Amino acid sequence: MTVCYLSGSATVIARWEEWRALFVFLVTALVTSQFATVTWQGVEQARLREREATILYETGRIIKSTDRLREQLVSVAPVLQESVFHLGSA
Repeated sequence: MTVCYLSGSATVIARWEEWRALFVFLVTALVTSQFATVTWQGVEQARLREREATILYETGRIIKSTDRLREQLVSVAPVLQESVFHLGSA
């Protein structure tokens, strides 16, 4: 008979089936935790890519709105400055 001490009280795990169930539970919890972490990181990367795509779209729209280089630069500069600031702090 094996005795495990948890929170000051003795819990007896005498059958191997109980040990197997505990092991399966712990492995499942570990795998689920890792999956959740990877999924969360993927969501964060997707948000960053979405932001970058929006910035590129806005930049292209501004550049296409006029043929004069000076107007394009004046219009695009604030957008790019804001995007660099936000992407750098993300």
